Amino acid sequence: MKYVYLYMDRDQIEATSAKLKKLRFVKRVEVSYRPDLDMNFGARIGELGESEDQTDAGD
Repeated sequence: MKYVYLYMDRDQIEATSAKLKKLRFVKRVEVSYRPDLDMNFGARIGELGESEDQTDAGD
């Protein structure tokens, strides 16, 4: 399987993906959800640790 990761500005995604889908050798075009994800994992780890401490204290 051959594939390509193509990085571009968000304002170009719609037009470029439409052009790519029209190419006969392109099977699939997928847009990444990474910009929509919260990438601040450090804060999330702290939240998980605090919730575990609270459940342990209740026992």
